[in-house]
Amino acid sequence: MTREEFNQNLVNIIRDVLVNELPRQKEDAVKYLTREEVAERLRISLPTLVKYTKLGLIQGYKLGTRVLYKEVEIDAVLQRKEPLKYKRS
Repeated sequence: MTREEFNQNLVNIIRDVLVNELPRQKEDAVKYLTREEVAERLRISLPTLVKYTKLGLIQGYKLGTRVLYKEVEIDAVLQRKEPLKYKRS
């Protein structure tokens, strides 16, 4: 194998990885929502969201000084049959 053939093979391999693998990684990436976005989706106030997070009804993730929520987990909360609001202990 000549040097030019090796370089061309290497370029082809890198191109294949960039074209085929990187888009899949972006699709698998987790999307995070802010507190405001979550409260709006669930139609609750920010203090209620904080309460639900402290009770463990909704999982929040602290990233630096911000608390973010995974979109897939919020969608799962929306799919629940039982309402979170007015739940008696």
